[in-house]
Amino acid sequence: MLAYFPAIYPDELLYSVLARYYLHVGLPPVANSHEILFGRRSVIASYDLIGSLNILAERIPAERSLSAEVLLNMTLYPYCVAFEPGEVRTRVEQDLKEGKVLGSHLRLGLATFRIGRVTHLRFCSACNKEMLVRYGELYWRRSHQLASVLICTDHEIALQQSSVYLDKESRHAFIAANLNNCSVLSSTNLFNSKSESVLNHLMQIGHLSIDLLRGTTPKSFEEWTIYYRARMLSVGLAKSAGTMNQKSFCEEFRQYYAETLAYFPHVIDGGSYPNQWLQSLVRRHRNASHPLYHLLLQNFLDQRKTVEPIFGVGPWPCPNPLIKHPEKYPVTNINLHGNRDRTVARFNCYCGYTYTRWYDKATKNLGPIRFLKYGPSVLPVLLSMVGLKKSLREISRLLKLDPKTVVKLCLELGIKSPWHSKVLAQSIKPITNKTKEVIRPSVDLTKTLRAATTDWAAIDAEYKFKISESSTLIKQAIPPIRVTLAEIERCTCQRGWLGKRLSKLPKSKRMLKRAVETTENFQMRRIVWAKDQLEQSGLPVDEWRIARLAGLKPKSYALITQFLQQLDILE
Repeated sequence: MLAYFPAIYPDELLYSVLARYYLHVGLPPVANSHEILFGRRSVIASYDLIGSLNILAERIPAERSLSAEVLLNMTLYPYCVAFEPGEVRTRVEQDLKEGKVLGSHLRLGLATFRIGRVTHLRFCSACNKEMLVRYGELYWRRSHQLASVLICTDHEIALQQSSVYLDKESRHAFIAANLNNCSVLSSTNLFNSKSESVLNHLMQIGHLSIDLLRGTTPKSFEEWTIYYRARMLSVGLAKSAGTMNQKSFCEEFRQYYAETLAYFPHVIDGGSYPNQWLQSLVRRHRNASHPLYHLLLQNFLDQRKTVEPIFGVGPWPCPNPLIKHPEKYPVTNINLHGNRDRTVARFNCYCGYTYTRWYDKATKNLGPIRFLKYGPSVLPVLLSMVGLKKSLREISRLLKLDPKTVVKLCLELGIKSPWHSKVLAQSIKPITNKTKEVIRPSVDLTKTLRAATTDWAAIDAEYKFKISESSTLIKQAIPPIRVTLAEIERCTCQRGWLGKRLSKLPKSKRMLKRAVETTENFQMRRIVWAKDQLEQSGLPVDEWRIARLAGLKPKSYALITQFLQQLDILE
């Protein structure tokens, strides 16, 4: 049990409390001193996530009421897990309490983002003045060490980087804030803009970031998907619940933040978003995203005006005549999709009844209710009505459907009814004089057909000559190029033009068949060329040299050997 543990100041980081402890008791903040607090030396002095909290809580005097949970909330743990599922939070919390810190950043996905961790501890010059007056010493504030906070939300001035460069300090050292490492004169501001819009954006992001430190309710990736899609739909940036207007969304996001994005490295790269992080947030969530990404998106959506939904905010009525709902508007779920220039809504009631309505964007008219399916409530009613031999008209009036729709419904449900044969008979129209007139050809065969405007015979003769000429030119190329249909098309016309019209060009087709080289013929031509090149350069005419120069694979050595043997016979 510790005899002394320092008082904890407002918004103080646990890293800072431990650094002040070593300073107050006169111990160096290095590994050898960690046994007093943690019972072991191998404790990593991580500014954001500190482990072995169970042991630390046991050694702090009980009257301080500093449990492992309280100590955990003095780190940046609430911020790091704000958008993680519950199971990930539980596992990371357990690891930090037990001292397993090394894999925590990987499990949270923080190590995979281009947004790096804070490299220099940060401070606010105005806050430091107040600390000296009130407490007589400086400390590191928790809210100032967040990657998404560049401004002190209390004083609305830029945060500054201290001289504590964490990458160069010992990984086991807890470094306390003081006037030397928090010098206003030698420290740099995190931003220098005086633009009112930039300041407003940074203040908004800062407040949202600090809210995360107070704790959030865990949501699964699926719940975040539903949340963002609903928000996008409410502000008019979605075509439907499942289709986002990504082009307008990305452009408006960029225009809204403008130069503010320059102060958050790796959020935007030129005109695009690295790894499409912005588009991914409003798609189906499968992986974790950095808290800064979420905050930028949420702030953007919060500042937009809510667009009144086309079909109202709901709930909506259910026109099912077979069920009396206890509530007036029982439908709470609708799905939207596009159909050309119309938006179609599908209303799904818990009773199983489903209907649709459309909205025309051009005329801004709302279409009538259109039945889609009844659900389980219609089967017993139809069986009863058909069994009682009710007329088709009577049943259709009860169900508020067209008679043909009732017949179709019976067929789908496998209910035998006396109307099937009638409907089938109506669908097969008898052949009458009227129908004969309809199916007679409307084209007057006595009229002469218009002559073709394209003279394919002339084109055939022209391309026959072009094919012959181009094949000769291709064979003269150095290094050799294979004579193919594609190569001839490059020389004579557009790619694909000739091959699609060979049925109309018989002479060109025959010429093309003679001109195009087989693979073996082309290889032989390259072998001859390679041999000539070797002889001109004075190098030995070996098989491997010919194969290498001709670009042939080892399996072509037999062809090269055969060629060289034929040359020896001729000589």
